[in-house]
Amino acid sequence: MPEQLEHIDGIDLLFYKSNRAKSINITIKPFEGVRVSVPQLISFKKAKKAVEQRMGWIKSHLSKMKLAENDFTLFDSKSRFKTREHLLDVSHADVEEVNTIVKDNRITVLVPRHYLLKTRRFN
Repeated sequence: MPEQLEHIDGIDLLFYKSNRAKSINITIKPFEGVRVSVPQLISFKKAKKAVEQRMGWIKSHLSKMKLAENDFTLFDSKSRFKTREHLLDVSHADVEEVNTIVKDNRITVLVPRHYLLKTRRFN
């Protein structure tokens, strides 16, 4: 699936070709930013012009997404989180996938070393 990253008015937008899209679709999600699906028969250049006309809408919705991002709790290896009975410990380890161990009032989340904890979302 061809992709193109554009920077318009200080905002990064990821344009990508979609077999399913019937029209140009703009999606804004917390922590993921702005994605623009482009039908196969429409050029990236034409899609970029269409998106430039919607920048006011994009900016207003991006500000709402920033507020939503603040409502998420992000955990990384420095986070200390306690419930009444457990302590959460998130750390990198030599594992293939994320593993969780609950033992002795501790919840240990082992994350593969190649994962960037700051880009992973736990909620």
